[in-house]
Amino acid sequence: MPPSGGARLPLQGDAVEVDGFAVARRQLRARIVPDAGRGRAARTERPDFTRTEQLYRSDGVSCSAVTDDAGLPQLLRQRLKAQADLFAALTSHPTLVGTGRENALAELFRQFMPRRFEILEGTVAILDASQRPTRSTHQLDLIVADTMDFPTLLRSGNVAVVLSQSVRAIMEVKSGLKRGAKFMSALIQIARARQLLKPTDPVFTGLFSFGGPTNTETLRDWLSDVVALRELLATKQGEPRITQLRDTLLGNEDINIGDEGKLLEVLHNENLPDVVAADQGAVARKGIGAGTSTFYTFLGGTNEVPSIMVLIDQFVEQLAATATSSVRAAMTVVRAHFSIDSIPVPDLEDLELPGSASATPVAS
Repeated sequence: MPPSGGARLPLQGDAVEVDGFAVARRQLRARIVPDAGRGRAARTERPDFTRTEQLYRSDGVSCSAVTDDAGLPQLLRQRLKAQADLFAALTSHPTLVGTGRENALAELFRQFMPRRFEILEGTVAILDASQRPTRSTHQLDLIVADTMDFPTLLRSGNVAVVLSQSVRAIMEVKSGLKRGAKFMSALIQIARARQLLKPTDPVFTGLFSFGGPTNTETLRDWLSDVVALRELLATKQGEPRITQLRDTLLGNEDINIGDEGKLLEVLHNENLPDVVAADQGAVARKGIGAGTSTFYTFLGGTNEVPSIMVLIDQFVEQLAATATSSVRAAMTVVRAHFSIDSIPVPDLEDLELPGSASATPVAS
């Protein structure tokens, strides 16, 4: 029984304090399982939060831990889907539908972030040699920025121009993506935004699609076009379909990249999104193996583990990695609450991302 009168509970040997709660260490204990081959990072088995237990705040106040969350990922996915489709039920205007879906995704992410971070839309300031902002032509659907330690250069509601130092994540939200120019254009948008930031900046990047692709094999095929396109840009050799894709992208005024060399730079491994996820199930996660090899692993986004929850889980993990120890411990509790196991799809090979080469000059 907790002490009466609001007396503060002493933390016992088997408990730690996380965000004002006394939590049993066994709930926070994680086991690291080495991943075989390829020099991949070890996999962390997170705590089991599927049991209901009685916890006590460190100030002695009793609370019930809602730990029977086997259906939480599905419920959150259903909520996202319902909120995202509200505008689509009343209008077919692409801007209104797109804005509604962006807001629904932002609202879901907002639940799992410390209040020092805000989800905004807008752009990242580009500074000249004198550290003065220049006119930006890039627009981002979702920007996670630290607005407690860093100011914004301009803001109106949730639309802002933010400093690059404040950015913790950037995400593009798309509807009805298809293989080819449409998917590649979305990929280029997020890659160009990442290019504005320093490679060493701890920024999570994601591309989320409301709609397809449905399965991971299809997503692997879509991403393999990136490898083929880079090969074409570097060597001037490629199949006709990829040549046509290149010409379409270079002529796209929305992308506004008219130079093959610049397009190749944008598609560098460092600029490609950390996670590509589709609402209908497909998920790809970028990883780094032994040496400097980079690859995409394809995860099992299913009805049991919706792709949106894999995306949020990976984002929270990245956020925790750069946080203080106390915030990191709290984020560990959040991830444990998700109970997400990001398991690679059996019998589906990783997609190797060879190091980007320089474009071969066109012979005159």
